[in-house]
Amino acid sequence: MLQTQEIHYLKVKLETDKPLLTEYLAKKLNPLQINLVAIKDIPYKTEHRFKPIYATCQFVDGTTFTTQEWPQSPACRFQQKHVFLVGKHDPVLLREMFATKLVRVYLHDCDEYVSEDSDLNFSVGQAQFTFKDFLRTYCRELKLRADVFPMKRVEVDNTTILDLNTTARRNEKTTEKFSPYLNLSTYAVMISNLSYPIGSFSHEKEMAALA
Repeated sequence: MLQTQEIHYLKVKLETDKPLLTEYLAKKLNPLQINLVAIKDIPYKTEHRFKPIYATCQFVDGTTFTTQEWPQSPACRFQQKHVFLVGKHDPVLLREMFATKLVRVYLHDCDEYVSEDSDLNFSVGQAQFTFKDFLRTYCRELKLRADVFPMKRVEVDNTTILDLNTTARRNEKTTEKFSPYLNLSTYAVMISNLSYPIGSFSHEKEMAALA
């Protein structure tokens, strides 16, 4: 939902008299909260043809969430929180994903108002975060900052380029060389909290404690 110009922010606080999850389910599902705090030093636009700014966060397993829309401005303080139940994954697979994959934030600040049948692709910025530190048993919170880099409007399919043509493959870039993101040093801030160390849940131990 687009934030109105008259109301700068609306804060709603909900309280429950009991936890949403029992202690058993909290340990089993192991909630991981991602808070996309803000993206700052954005090359904002003043022309009316540009849509409000929003961002999409992609977790290591491919699931995503999208922030609220924010009027074109140099700093978007999203404060957008989302909870991933990482306990649903196999601990070994989850460790591998944290070790080999990145959490990505896609900044949409260049989208324009066009007709619904238009196939135009607009520039998108990307910030990348690693959650490798969560592999340490004592690490439960990460405060991260990452620069935003521009992405090409059309992804390059390297499978169509001959392996022998190394010069052509070397000249293909995955990011734009000149961009306002780089000139203004646009960056994203994220805070992540993990409830319990990965792989610490034991069904037999928890059931014995409940008996």
